Amino acid sequence: MESITAIVTGANSGVGFALCNRLLDDFSNMRLCIICRNEQRGTDALNALLTTHSGAAITLVLCDIGCISSVKKCCQEIRKLYKHIDFLFLNAGIMANPKVKVATVFTTLLQPSKLIHRFSTGSDLLLIDDSTTNEGFKSTFATNVLGHFYMVKELNEVLGGVKPSRIVWTSSRMASKDKFTIDDIQHESGIDPYASSKYLIDALSISMNDKLRDKNITAATTCPGMMRSGLSLGILSWWIWFLLAPIVKLLRLFIPAFTWEPTIGAEAMVWLSKQTASSLDPRVKYYSMCSFFGNPYTTTSKMDIDSEIADRAYTKLEEILEAHHSSQQSASACS
Repeated sequence: MESITAIVTGANSGVGFALCNRLLDDFSNMRLCIICRNEQRGTDALNALLTTHSGAAITLVLCDIGCISSVKKCCQEIRKLYKHIDFLFLNAGIMANPKVKVATVFTTLLQPSKLIHRFSTGSDLLLIDDSTTNEGFKSTFATNVLGHFYMVKELNEVLGGVKPSRIVWTSSRMASKDKFTIDDIQHESGIDPYASSKYLIDALSISMNDKLRDKNITAATTCPGMMRSGLSLGILSWWIWFLLAPIVKLLRLFIPAFTWEPTIGAEAMVWLSKQTASSLDPRVKYYSMCSFFGNPYTTTSKMDIDSEIADRAYTKLEEILEAHHSSQQSASACS
């Protein structure tokens, strides 16, 4: 049986690690490359996967997705390892210093008309900080979007061709058109960089489908739902999440987006790995959902993305990368 190659960024924990486990469960011919920023955590994840999947073909490559030079080095290594990539899961992401807006939470509880929307999307319930990387980019933008966009560019020669390739972005219900501005694509002036970055991911996925389809490459965006993960555990203390667990499971009666477990959160990603390109709609987002009894399933929803904005976003990212490379070359020439 011909092997299948999958790359997963942010693979050492949360939905990324759960996705790796599920891919290895479902595909006996899987060659898996896990991309992790921290060497110790990456090694721990690799050993854990090999413990449950003895003999599996798994490779660890270190990379800080928010750093362009690190992504370049990572992609050079991947191109040496693999002649073709079947699935590229762009999953790594950050939510910088999230804090709960306690007053908004309590007022939402008194507004039934807003309750389900806010608690299923996290909309307006969090204050999110941001910082700047050593390369001069806003951290949320660099990690969630730019580094992954650059990875697609750098892996172009091992994507698509005779065999199809699929790019799967991890987006979010928090993606917000209202929080995104094309003229402030890094969200330097806004107050919700996470929601902006996830909306930008949705836009890029649509544009990538248009630009890369002739090369036998399709792109899709997924939402893992509301889960316990590295991102969510940074919002509230572990003991609060422990107390919330039974409440969340009851809420599944009304809000199936409460997937809670990363294994369930990975459902839409795994589902997409088994679909043909012709069966997918490039303008919808694929959501992991969960029944009251804990059974995972996938649903879809149309994305509110203007094609012109999507193409402008794609072009702007190309310009940002070109400017960055030019500045790096100038710095090297002067040194």
